[in-house]
Amino acid sequence: MACVFCGSDGKMSKEHLWPSWARATLLDTEKDMVVPHSIESSEAVSVREWDAPAFSATLKRVCLQCNNGWMSDLEHRAQPYATPLILGTPTTVDASAQRSLAIWAYLKCLLFVTVAGGQLADVYAVASKTFFEIQSHDLLPLHTSVFVAHHVGPRQGQYQCRLLGKPDRPVCFVQTFTIKQLTIQVVNNYLVRAPIEFERDPRLGNVDQRIWPTGADFDWPMENGLDDAGLTIYTGPQVHTAEESRRAQRTRKKLSPSARRNKRLATKRARRRGRRG
Repeated sequence: MACVFCGSDGKMSKEHLWPSWARATLLDTEKDMVVPHSIESSEAVSVREWDAPAFSATLKRVCLQCNNGWMSDLEHRAQPYATPLILGTPTTVDASAQRSLAIWAYLKCLLFVTVAGGQLADVYAVASKTFFEIQSHDLLPLHTSVFVAHHVGPRQGQYQCRLLGKPDRPVCFVQTFTIKQLTIQVVNNYLVRAPIEFERDPRLGNVDQRIWPTGADFDWPMENGLDDAGLTIYTGPQVHTAEESRRAQRTRKKLSPSARRNKRLATKRARRRGRRG
């Protein structure tokens, strides 16, 4: 078995999905807590839901050299920035903190997909090798965006991976994970090689802050929190790209008034036939 990052077939380590410092922020009763996980596709190709103890999960697909080297360095760099966000401690998130948190979050998402396995793990195999090559330069792929939100609900953890498009032709991957008061969303956009624009569900309001690419300093906790109901909306099917919305609007504009009217009538007839059947 080869390392998912460097490709080495040397001795594999037993890598914890969550480092010891992150697990230390949890109460003893929370460390083995079973939390919801899901992987789904906007094309309804596959939907997988399961409950698992996320905070004690391990994997053996990382070699000792990677685990004890650059991965350990990323974890230690992120610790002083991530800990106050997880606990909800007031702090200012500057550009240095944003960079360290974003790179750490991207690593976590790659490990989440590896633990889950299946078709998406195969898709992400290339991303893991690319990340291994660029992480030493404090960089993420050009198509990556990372956001943080302040979670205020009782749920202690959560992970969801949502694929927009098909596994062989992805539009973007949206991965969201939560540990206590910190929710992080990592978006890999394959429409253009640039950070993505998002149109959030209007029920959420302004609940998140982009940290990659890095931006202006901001205070934590954020003014608007994300409760468990909001977290479901934040990670769910209402997430779509601004480009998709613009494309749909252009399609509607191209239709003549008579074509739009015929389309509405056809939809009504189809619904009537469905009720009769």
